[in-house]
Amino acid sequence: MDENPSDLWKQLPSVNLIEDIASAKAWLEAQLPTTNAPTLVYLGLDTLNMEGGQGSNIEIGWRYGDTKQNTTDWIYADLTYGDSFLIAGLSDIYDVYSRPEWDQDFSFADYVLFLAYSGIVLSGAFKDLKRPNSSLFAWGFHDGDVFPLCRIDGVKVDILC
Repeated sequence: MDENPSDLWKQLPSVNLIEDIASAKAWLEAQLPTTNAPTLVYLGLDTLNMEGGQGSNIEIGWRYGDTKQNTTDWIYADLTYGDSFLIAGLSDIYDVYSRPEWDQDFSFADYVLFLAYSGIVLSGAFKDLKRPNSSLFAWGFHDGDVFPLCRIDGVKVDILC
């Protein structure tokens, strides 16, 4: 049995996960509010604004509220937004799976690879992220599925998804 569903998957580039995690952590530290209030943080994925590695593929917004909840309905309330960010590895992967020969597999790759890799990178960034408060992070596509990803309460980090 072939491990790859098609030879196309062999075209995907290697990514620098360690560098992507370090960059994401630095971005989160610079963007997150430093308050003692419980904070709900939305991390919205956007596959359309990477601009050949010069744009962004994730936005950040937050509000204060109950971080014990397991819903993401709060992302539709008024959020304060910070600066968007580019996970470089996602841009590199997208440059390959957006080629014409990927047309049949594009939708699958655009959803699964983007969601999975961003979740891995962000979860790695949360591992050592110090927060002065409790925080609930939700992540997903800005125009679709959003999931609770991580809850930080003091020094305890729980990856939820």
